[in-house]
Amino acid sequence: MKKTTPQSDILAYTWDASRLGEAMETLARMAALSADTVQDNGAETDAQPPADLSDALTREHWAQWLASRIGIEAELTDAQYAEIDEFVCGVAPALIELEAGTAVPRLLVLLKSTRRRVTLLTPELSKLHVAPQLVRDAICRPVEQPFLERTNRLLSQVGIEQTQHARVRRLLLAEQLGALRVARGWILRESPGASWAKQLRAARALPLAAVIVGASILQLGLTLLAWVILGRAALTEQFNWAWLGLWAIVLLMNVPLQMLTTSVSARLGTNVGAAYKTTLLYGASRLSPEEIRHEGAGTFLSRMLDADRVENNMLVSIVPLVLALIQILTAVGILWLGVGGWLSVLMLVLVCAVTFVLSLQLWRANDRYEGTYRNLTNHLVERMVGYRTRLAQQDPAKWHTEEDAELSRYLHVTEKQARTWNWLATLPRVWMILGLASVAPAFIGQTVTLEKLAISLGGIFLAEQALNAIMNNLRGLVSLGNAWNEIKPLLAAAHRPEQTGVWMLPASAQTPNTTTAPRTVTGANPLLSLREVSYRYHARAKQALDNVTLDIFDGDRLLVQGPSGGGKSTLAAVIAGLRMPESGLLLLRGYDRASVGQESWRRHVTVAPQFHENHVFTGTFSFNVLMGRRWPADVQDGLEALAICQELGLDDLISKMPSQTQQIVGDHGWQLSHGERSRLYIARALLQRAELIILDESFAALDPENLERALRCVFKRAPTLLVIAHP
Repeated sequence: MKKTTPQSDILAYTWDASRLGEAMETLARMAALSADTVQDNGAETDAQPPADLSDALTREHWAQWLASRIGIEAELTDAQYAEIDEFVCGVAPALIELEAGTAVPRLLVLLKSTRRRVTLLTPELSKLHVAPQLVRDAICRPVEQPFLERTNRLLSQVGIEQTQHARVRRLLLAEQLGALRVARGWILRESPGASWAKQLRAARALPLAAVIVGASILQLGLTLLAWVILGRAALTEQFNWAWLGLWAIVLLMNVPLQMLTTSVSARLGTNVGAAYKTTLLYGASRLSPEEIRHEGAGTFLSRMLDADRVENNMLVSIVPLVLALIQILTAVGILWLGVGGWLSVLMLVLVCAVTFVLSLQLWRANDRYEGTYRNLTNHLVERMVGYRTRLAQQDPAKWHTEEDAELSRYLHVTEKQARTWNWLATLPRVWMILGLASVAPAFIGQTVTLEKLAISLGGIFLAEQALNAIMNNLRGLVSLGNAWNEIKPLLAAAHRPEQTGVWMLPASAQTPNTTTAPRTVTGANPLLSLREVSYRYHARAKQALDNVTLDIFDGDRLLVQGPSGGGKSTLAAVIAGLRMPESGLLLLRGYDRASVGQESWRRHVTVAPQFHENHVFTGTFSFNVLMGRRWPADVQDGLEALAICQELGLDDLISKMPSQTQQIVGDHGWQLSHGERSRLYIARALLQRAELIILDESFAALDPENLERALRCVFKRAPTLLVIAHP
């Protein structure tokens, strides 16, 4: 049912937040985002919502949990007042929060949105068409209201005409409220971990590819028609202006088809490239630490270059090759009708077979070349990163011993690749010779008509053009295949199945502990339990953890001490979910990791790893502190981050930086000392508001004064604490 006469009050068509699951699943189904039913063994998506949805973080985690259960992605987004018009017209399908004068915002469900019309999904599951202005006003009304009276009074005082009041009022409000965030909600789209079939469907890849192939076949047909017209006019000696005009019209018809092909190809490349990059980033974020633990910076750089190569060659090489194969098949039919007949077709098939065999050789040669090239890149980056160490500690006479051997191998595989490619590059010319040779006997004996001879020559030139197109794109296709093998782990990680788990109230939504005394254990059930947990590194025979049994209760303050290599950091990684135990049982409030889910587990248990495993990203100080909380952060998050930094003694550092918390820090920004970085890592962990916080050697670099301040802050704000330190 569709309603086309909306009321002015959009709030009448909003959803209650308790129906968020129903609204999200219905919107996903009606927007054709996913054909999947609810995941996790058929569990219901309309699970009981949290009792208190007034906290924004609780609503965020609830929405993310629901989206993962449905099998889609819900991207949290917001918009400033200055961009609200573009936001409304391009955000659908989405769930937008509207202020309704209550503690919990109402939900506005947008099914479709354009510049002319927005389609809303009402709580009665009917479609409602409204003007974008109505949605915009409903979003902005709460923030505009305090300024309207003053703005209207100003308009009256300056004597602006009544007809201009609306336009001027809007300009004044935009000037005052332009940078204010007024809209918040979730954009629904296919999950990056969805199958390629679903992602290509969402990118409309098949219809766009069909348009490209159809337009290209039509272009080929028009080209052949132009040949027929030109040949008939020449052979019948009736070449006049009518034939010339018809020939020109046929050629001109190729122009719009070529424009259509180019435009659609660009759109297809953009859509498929966006889906590919999203999947790649998603897969990179889902790699386990063990999968990349022993890979260096050079390996990461090589993989990034391979990913870029796949994107660049994906459509640029494949589409022209498909069209070239169509031309080859067309040439076979033309040659069969020509002078050479079966002999010309046999020659073409022979050349194509040789092309295929040499292409396989090129594939193998290029695979060896790419492997050698990646090793060169990896070693080069590693030596650049460790240049100061080599300069200080390595004998200069041995600096280039390994480099010379690597360059020698590189030159050897490059020569083999170039030799194979040279053979391939000569095949179009070989075909021209064989093709002309197949029609030479008939031409010399003058036993055929000029029409058949012209048909044969046309087929020969068409096949030669197709072979040249294959040669021009073959190297890109081979490079694409080799690069694809290197990024397979990322794509496999993106499509790796993972259960969402049961819903647990996010620890980040809980009120932080503000007392310096540990909280009292209120029950017999522990927060986290380890039962005979063992872990062994694959390269070692001895177990790092051997049948560890441990209970951690709410409010505990635990200190783990031991010698280096004793398994302290391994224990922290296992508890935090960064490593999977080899055997044993690990429970969080009675649920194992598979039941809770990886993401939810890490929201409840967070760890600040050792200094060499932690990182300050090149970004603002505020981003580095709040990246584990949420980003972009709201005002309340910023105030809490500033308070924690002051308690940790980082206020002096912040005051020295020209841009305060917005100062760029990291390797390419404001340089932080060892102790400043350690306190930043502590602040980052505390701001995640996890139920259990693990600090691994976080206090080792602090002087006594800052150590005392950091301990006070941690004891005050960590609900449950596990500290790892040397004796």
